[in-house]
Amino acid sequence: QPDFLRSLQANGDNWLTRALDENETFAWVPRAPIRIVYGDADINVSPMSSRALYDYAHPRGGAVTLHDMGATDHMATAAVSYAPTLAWFDNLTDR
Repeated sequence: QPDFLRSLQANGDNWLTRALDENETFAWVPRAPIRIVYGDADINVSPMSSRALYDYAHPRGGAVTLHDMGATDHMATAAVSYAPTLAWFDNLTDR
């Protein structure tokens, strides 16, 4: 519908943008501990996304920690984060 398209292009209020806002997956604060790991050379998931989640959640009381795995790509980031993440999980069970 032309009216809907105009509203969408003008960032106006419409049913679709309201539904998207209600289903936003970024603006949330985790209560359970979350370990965010990222690699600076990751082209699959931007390191900025990891930092953005931390920057949003941490000041709001989110139980998040941020861990830079260095100049690693996506697969290498996973590989170098296994041991520290396992130790982190083991520490969680001690609480």
